[in-house]
Amino acid sequence: MGITSASTYRMTFIVNKELRMGAGKIAAQVAHACLSLYTEITNNSSLRRHCNSWYLAGQTKVVLQCHTTEELMSLFRDAGEEGLACYLVRDAGRTQVEAGACTVLGVFGDEIRLRRLIGNLKLL
Repeated sequence: MGITSASTYRMTFIVNKELRMGAGKIAAQVAHACLSLYTEITNNSSLRRHCNSWYLAGQTKVVLQCHTTEELMSLFRDAGEEGLACYLVRDAGRTQVEAGACTVLGVFGDEIRLRRLIGNLKLL
């Protein structure tokens, strides 16, 4: 899909509500997802141009929620199949959740493909 307008690209973060993380923990996990996803897309030559345009246009980011780890993992698989850049945060287990718990999924892509993937999710 050849969408090139910066306004059509965004970073979306899906928080796993099953883990009942506090606000500070969620903020930290979204930050992990954001930095890791940004690193991945800037190191990908086919996405770098879209990332640079997205960055210069204000870096649109949206935080959504899902209800279970199973749902988060399904979204992770679907994002990969859709060809979207994604990063799944697995917690180190030092504070509120067990080591290896899947806390946040970060996804970067154009709005059309993102809507197909996550259009039914609610804002956090």
